Amino acid sequence: MKKIFFIVLIFTILTVSFMTLMSCSDNSNKMDGWDKYTKGEFGIKNENNPLVEIKFSTGDTVRLELYPDVAPKTVANFIKLAKNGSYNGLTMHRIIENFMIQGGGYTRRDNILEDAFGSSAKNIYGEFSANGWANNIRHQKGVISMARANSYNSASTQFFICSVDCNFLDGYYCAFGRVIDVESMNSVVKISKVVTGGGHILQGGMLYQTTDVPTDIINIVSVEIRE
Repeated sequence: MKKIFFIVLIFTILTVSFMTLMSCSDNSNKMDGWDKYTKGEFGIKNENNPLVEIKFSTGDTVRLELYPDVAPKTVANFIKLAKNGSYNGLTMHRIIENFMIQGGGYTRRDNILEDAFGSSAKNIYGEFSANGWANNIRHQKGVISMARANSYNSASTQFFICSVDCNFLDGYYCAFGRVIDVESMNSVVKISKVVTGGGHILQGGMLYQTTDVPTDIINIVSVEIRE
């Protein structure tokens, strides 16, 4: 009887140890290569939050942490688009030094921007205070937020990342994450300083002039999500 009890006890200990190891492995896999980004001005606030790695055609990489507890609909929309590969190959079409870098809506051929989504783009609810939603994320440097038209609920795919503090946007645009390390912040600032000029948006067969288009094409290569 004692022998059977001892065998059961050993089996239980081994099972619990294996489950614990697997749990730790899962977390370490997610944080592999990212676990050093835990202190300082940026850093990871909650290791359970989704992490994002955006690679650009310039060779720059921007790593961010998303905050689903603050902007759940926005984060879910961004993750869905990223996992579908919808952002891959799209261009950063609007860049303003000492402000932000914006992309996620257009493809680009020469200086012509064309809507990458058309009617397939789904507008999402604007999760910010002016629209009746509590969002305490301030538009500090490194914060990612959703671009929109005049309607509070017109955001769909386009996002921007602040290269400096832009607190005048607080309460009117949905901030939903922030870069997690200085290297990523430096990449945002570097991209924000590229030379820009005029361009055209192709819409309904007509060309419309636009500004702040990078002279050299800057595309999104990939957007990886770690959950």
